[in-house]
Amino acid sequence: MDVQLIGFRVGSQYYAVNILSVVQIILPREPVKVAQAPPFVEGVIRLRNLVIPVVDLRRRFNVEVSERRKNRIIVLRLDSGEDAQHLGLVVDEATQVIRTETEKFLRAPQVLTEGDAAYSGDVYQDAEQRLYMVLDIGRILTPVERRQLESELSTSQMPAEGS
Repeated sequence: MDVQLIGFRVGSQYYAVNILSVVQIILPREPVKVAQAPPFVEGVIRLRNLVIPVVDLRRRFNVEVSERRKNRIIVLRLDSGEDAQHLGLVVDEATQVIRTETEKFLRAPQVLTEGDAAYSGDVYQDAEQRLYMVLDIGRILTPVERRQLESELSTSQMPAEGS
């Protein structure tokens, strides 16, 4: 089956998400801090009347944070329907649109996909021999982290457009 992914870099590692989940890739903007959010949640931004939590994948994946980042925010739709939840991922660089077939994916070791791991278990290797770990966007936040963040967002003040 044909699939399209958005590839991106976090530190020296490459990741990908299904393009059907991507709403937009935007330049970074200053998020509004959210009290009691996990340390890897930078805060929230407002985009097209949506309040979107922003997760720094360097912090989420325990990658050393450097100041030499090109930064982009990949805005994802986590669910479908009218009440769809959204999430912004701070990445170092969006690298490419990957068009491939699911049959060409490699399987990641089981240790990478167990428990609360955000990996889908699929790995894609591009023509330049870079390995892209395919993320399961529904698992970037654990259920506990998602509930905690939803609770904090429901009591927070909504930022102005462009914040």
